[in-house]
Amino acid sequence: MTEKKKTEAFLAAISYAGDVEAKRIIEEADRRADERVLAARREAREDAENRAVREIARAEARAAARVAEAEGAFAAEIAKEREAAVSHVLGRVANKLVWFTATPGYEKYMTDAAAKIAEVTKDEEDRVIFIRKEDENLACAVSKAAGGIPVEVSDRVSIGGMICDCRGMVCDLSFGAAVEEQRAAASRGLWNCEEVGR
Repeated sequence: MTEKKKTEAFLAAISYAGDVEAKRIIEEADRRADERVLAARREAREDAENRAVREIARAEARAAARVAEAEGAFAAEIAKEREAAVSHVLGRVANKLVWFTATPGYEKYMTDAAAKIAEVTKDEEDRVIFIRKEDENLACAVSKAAGGIPVEVSDRVSIGGMICDCRGMVCDLSFGAAVEEQRAAASRGLWNCEEVGR
């Protein structure tokens, strides 16, 4: 082989080796670029998914807070309406009790109640029965039915009925106390309903 041909063959081999190396470098660079692009995409997707999960959790928390607030407002509104209904019903009951105090049956109720008080408090001393001013005309009949327990007028009895005090023990058979007991029972019942609803 001539010197020229050797040189050409050497240059061709170098050129080929250079082309092969260049191709390998390009392929390696492309592979690394693809890996970086895939990693960047994966990272971006994970970041987006994490952001979406956080946003969904925040949205759910906000929605739950709004639902709880709405439920609380609804329960308060229902409780207010129920309380108004209880007040209306008990107001009508109080009116009927006032009406009852003007009937002939009221005197019998008072003497029967006095007899019950006398029985319940028979072992007690210093007993006094209190009635309202409007029932002063029944004082003698009440005292007689109670076995002679003294009867006094007191503003502690408002609607009707009577209260008996004896050394710290109180027998409250007044209509006002009965209405308030019913109001308290209804309030406890309303409170329990609200708790069940939560």
